[in-house]
Amino acid sequence: MLKKIFFVILIVTALIVVSILIDSKDNSYEITYNPTLDSIPEKCSSLYDNDGDRIPEVLILQPNVDLSFCLLDNKNLSNMDLNNGKFVSINLAGSNLSNSNFSNSDFSGLNPYGLKLISGITGPNLKGVEFKKEDIFRTNLIETNFSHSNLSNANLSYANLTKSDLSYADLSNSVIFYSDLHNVNLTGAIIVDTDFSGSDLVNIDFKDVDLKNGNFFGVTFSEVNFKNANLQKVNFSNAYLVNLDFSNANLSNADLSGADLSGAILSNSDLSDTNLIGAYFRGTNLENVIVSPQTKTDYCFNSDFFNRVLCKIYRIIEK
Repeated sequence: MLKKIFFVILIVTALIVVSILIDSKDNSYEITYNPTLDSIPEKCSSLYDNDGDRIPEVLILQPNVDLSFCLLDNKNLSNMDLNNGKFVSINLAGSNLSNSNFSNSDFSGLNPYGLKLISGITGPNLKGVEFKKEDIFRTNLIETNFSHSNLSNANLSYANLTKSDLSYADLSNSVIFYSDLHNVNLTGAIIVDTDFSGSDLVNIDFKDVDLKNGNFFGVTFSEVNFKNANLQKVNFSNAYLVNLDFSNANLSNADLSGADLSGAILSNSDLSDTNLIGAYFRGTNLENVIVSPQTKTDYCFNSDFFNRVLCKIYRIIEK
């Protein structure tokens, strides 16, 4: 009896399996993927790359060259004229660009590691180049021509920009932490919302420049001119501002707390709503400065001795 039951169960099971297999075969379909142009990765030009690995076998280096999407890491591109070239999404890690002319070239979409570890970039011409939002920190950029270039939102931290030309460049919202900016030309540059924290700025003319919302926390300045500059809401806290010229500058809503302003010229500057708590004013020219009731200060701006004494007494009582 048990054998018959087992045999029936076996037959039923077999029939069910066969039925499932038949249904599966009849109703099966193959999922295919039809790639679109958007899904196909960009390639290095076949003029240079013969096998599609993005590494050029042949390099024709001349003005107007298009090396977009090519891998050019560890290449020697020094002493060349490559103006008006296209270098979109290129990889230049470890390459040498010294003394080359890249004026008006397009570097948009530069590989994030593109310029990070480049050494020996001395004096290339990058005039008018697009570096927007790129990461080119820890780079030696001595005597580089960045004039009229777009460096907005770029990261230039820990870079050596000594004697570089950044005239009329767009540096808005860029980050330039702990960089060397000795003798940099920033004439006409757009420097709104730029962060220079910890950098060394030496022999730079910021006269008439708009530096609104900039961050110069802890920066050491030497031979820098801020005359007539727009310094609204700039953070100068704990900065070294000795002997600098801020005459006629707009420092309203700025933070100068803890800054050393010894010997600085602030005549006719606007200090409305400015934070001056802990600022050091030894020998500072404060003639005709504009202060407001909202100016935060533990310093007395009264010019005559009697009123300054009264101010000091008031400050002590206020504390």
